[in-house]
Parts: sequence; structure tokens; C-alpha cells
Amino acid sequence: MPAPCPKNHYDFLKMRVPDFLGPIEKAYFGAGTADVDFDYARCAPFAKREYDRRLAAGAKGLELTVPAKVAALRMMNAPTEEIVKLQKMADEEAFLIEAHEAARIADEFERAKMFNREGRKTFYFGENLVAMLADTEMDVDCELLALPFASCMFVYEGEIVRDIFSSADVEPAGGKWVASVYLSGGNLPTNSDPAIRADCFLVTKKGYVVRKERLFSLRSGDTVEHSIAGVRTKDEKLYNEDAGELYARVVANSLLYLASSNPDIVPGIRTAADITGEVTQKQKRAIMERLTSLPYTYVGGTAKQYNRKHDGETVRVTGRKKVRGHWKSQTHGPSGSLRKIIHVEPYWRGKDTAEIVERAYRVT
Repeated sequence: MPAPCPKNHYDFLKMRVPDFLGPIEKAYFGAGTADVDFDYARCAPFAKREYDRRLAAGAKGLELTVPAKVAALRMMNAPTEEIVKLQKMADEEAFLIEAHEAARIADEFERAKMFNREGRKTFYFGENLVAMLADTEMDVDCELLALPFASCMFVYEGEIVRDIFSSADVEPAGGKWVASVYLSGGNLPTNSDPAIRADCFLVTKKGYVVRKERLFSLRSGDTVEHSIAGVRTKDEKLYNEDAGELYARVVANSLLYLASSNPDIVPGIRTAADITGEVTQKQKRAIMERLTSLPYTYVGGTAKQYNRKHDGETVRVTGRKKVRGHWKSQTHGPSGSLRKIIHVEPYWRGKDTAEIVERAYRVT
């Protein structure tokens, strides 16, 4: 039986802001041709509320710096006109912070639109496979990094998620470490090279969301390890923590695994009728209560038990290499007595990720 995919960031949004997601789901999911615009007037107050809620719960945010200066000037009995001038600057600063929050909400809105437009495709990766992917360094061309859909979500659970968020002083909601990674295509902010954007979310015990991100370069000629190094813009650095190399390697190797010729994937549990095996009705209800509302694909369910090394070592494996197109002389005719010049189209040579991981971590 596939493992139940836990509730994730999207489920949190549906519970927290149903009026935000409702119009998007109605317009996009299953339709594919409708459109819905972002309403800044409606979302600006929501942005302010969410910002205040995050700060109250201990989340990071932009700080109002001018009011502190006003208080200091008052203690020094500074001239009134100086204080009035600073107070006007404080109002402008507060407006800019609110505008920045609205931009964050707009970003969430566009992500939700893409995710719904593509049918809310969700992949839940088994913990054993994820542990293997985290310890595998793939020496392959970054051209092999490809999204299964224009927008999708990867869900990870367990120890690997705790390691990814180890730098954040947070506790996960429900006591379970669950990372929701939204992936979409795009371009690098510095040039027109193609890229994959991966935004990772963790819902905290205090009810706010920690976000980390990484942009994978798909520049021709680079390897996956170069792409894992990441590209970040100034705005992304302002609000989003860098997810780090471990996170980048897990996501990149997950993409390579899904693009393999024979990945271990099965449909996930959608209803109680999908739960097979000897389980009681009480156990079925417990599974359905912690199950995501999204249909999902379960990845790597048959991977063998594997404990991560935690010593910084990785299994370095050489994967597929791209062979350039070339001309060759081919034999033909009676007894191979004739020759003709043919052109061989470019192709990938070598085992793919699923085969490599299975071989590298085979129990002997």
C-alpha cells in the first residue's frame, strides 16, 4: 500500500485562506482555459494581517527603523520639525513594507494559479529514496534536469526535512517535518538562460510558514553540480532563506529520478477504498485524517532501508553523458562489403538516475 502523503503547505493555505484560493481553484482546476486576475485591493489588507501574524509568532520580517530614531530624538528633546520630518518618513516606510507584503502575496497567487492550471500535480517521495538521493552526487549534464509538468509540487517528510531546516529556529506543525516544494520553469534573473525555480515551505507549530528557495541554472554545458550551486536575486535574499546545498541536491536528484526510464512510482491513496491490507476502520479513519486533500503520486516506495551518513560524504556516480551528433561509416550490402556515410543524431549514453541509485545502494 502506498504511504499516505501528509498534509502540506497547500492544505494549510486552503484552511487558512479559503477566500484566497477559492477563485483560483474555481477558474483553473480542470478547466485550463479560464483566467483570474490578482486583486491588489483585496489582498493588501490580507498581506498586512499575515505580516502582523508572522511577527507576533516570531517570524522574520522587515523592521521599521525610523520609529526607533523618532523615539531616540524625543528622549534627546530634539527640535519638533526634525521629529515631524522623521514621522513622515516612518509613514512612507510602513507603506513600503505593506507594498512588499502585497508583492509576496501576489507571488503566492501566481504560484497557486500555475499549480492549479497544471492540475495540482503532486509527488510524495518515500523517506528511504530521499535519503539515498541526498547522499548521491550526480555527475551529469544539467540539460537532464526537466520538470515533469510546467508546475508541480514535491512533498518530503522526516529526518531529511529536519536537516534542511536545521538553521531555522522552528518547530513543525503537528510535530511532523513536512516540506512542500513548488517547482516551475523560468529564466535566470541575470540573463535569458533557462532555469527551474524551487520554493520550499514548512508550516510551523506557531502557525506561520518558513520559506526557503533555490533557482537551478540550466545553462548549456553546465553539470547538475554547477546548477546545485544556485542563483539568487537581491529581492529573494531579502525575505527567503537560502535552502542550502542539501536541499538543492535532493530536489535536483528527485527531478533526475522522475525523468528516468523506469522510476518507482504508483498512484497514491485518494479515498478510504484505496487503503489495502489488513487495517481496521479506525486505522483507515486515522490515515484519512492526516492525508492531503491533493491527489498525488507516490515515488520510491520499494526503496530499501538506508541510513544517511551525516559525515558530509556522498556517493559520487557518473551518469548519462550527451554524445554529439556525428557522421560515421556504416557497413551494408552483401556480407557487409559496402559502406555508406550516415549521420547519428545526438543522444544520451549511460544509465539513468533510477538505475544508478538502485545500483549504488544495493544491499549485498
